[in-house]
Amino acid sequence: MRALLTAMAPFLAIAGTTGAANARPIVIFDEPIPIIVPDGYVDASVERNLPPENALFLTEAVEPWEEAGEVNEGILFYGLGLKPSTEAIKQQKFDEIFGLFRKRMAAQIEVQPFEMPDALIDADLINSIFDFSRGRSARALEVTDDRVDRKALLIDTGLVMPGVVTYPIIEEISFVRVKDRIIIFHATRVDTAQLTEGPWADKDVRVRLKGTGMEVRDGLMRGE
Repeated sequence: MRALLTAMAPFLAIAGTTGAANARPIVIFDEPIPIIVPDGYVDASVERNLPPENALFLTEAVEPWEEAGEVNEGILFYGLGLKPSTEAIKQQKFDEIFGLFRKRMAAQIEVQPFEMPDALIDADLINSIFDFSRGRSARALEVTDDRVDRKALLIDTGLVMPGVVTYPIIEEISFVRVKDRIIIFHATRVDTAQLTEGPWADKDVRVRLKGTGMEVRDGLMRGE
């Protein structure tokens, strides 16, 4: 099977201040799937002129790094469809996507080549998801969810601004299977626990990022 990614839009502009409803739909191969907008985020999808198959939530608070256009804190959504097949094959494909992506990320951290095994999933799909992450600078990873239909891993990474500053970044990449659709989303925050100066230093940002990811994943399964 060749799993097809829908169009994915990068989010490089700074956060806006538009209001958000409690949920917005993301359309994956003609099927709308509602996604809750977590507390502390605004739905910037319309403002950024994203297509129906993408969604983007940005944090309400605009931090100094966002004002400078250097780092965005938000959640980017996209998805893919599973071709008609048995339930067992669909589940196997979902498990392979997460497992192979985890191995791809681990290989990057260990500075080892990633060898794609024989699988139902194309290497291009795994590489595409990796390219939409900040994995090239990843230093560590942690599996934060490993349920049958909801999986996620969190990476410690960073963004280096040449001659300016290095931002410590935490990113959680989530995978949710809703019947024969898979929603993938990247939630990114500056790891303010590592910042020692300024009022934005916050040791709880990692806990909140994990909580937000869990809230969105569980909401997708409830149809919220």
